[in-house]
Amino acid sequence: MQEKLKGVKNLPLILALVFVSLLLYFVSSPVNVGETADEQRLAKTLSMIEGAGEVSVYIPESDAAQSAFSYSDTKEDDAAHPKGVIIIASGADDPMVRIKLISAAAAALGINENNVKVYRGED
Repeated sequence: MQEKLKGVKNLPLILALVFVSLLLYFVSSPVNVGETADEQRLAKTLSMIEGAGEVSVYIPESDAAQSAFSYSDTKEDDAAHPKGVIIIASGADDPMVRIKLISAAAAALGINENNVKVYRGED
């Protein structure tokens, strides 16, 4: 086997091209790298609401969220629930869809509906 590989001209160049090709493939794949598993699961669930369309979800971490969302006074409650959620949905311009998104997200996360912000995304 080694002798066969020794006979291949430009083996380092070929290996480098394969490596670069694989790297480009994985970098350009449409995976939402920044989304947590909870955000992905909630986005998938919310996208099932009729008229919601494509949905993205951002659940800010507790420390970063204090200025944007209301927060509870007890540390125990902070650990159990996020402070809020931001939802971007292509169908959010429909008032009924917006209400359903807010209600479903609040129920799923165990937070007040006032802490759910919904914005219309691109189609």
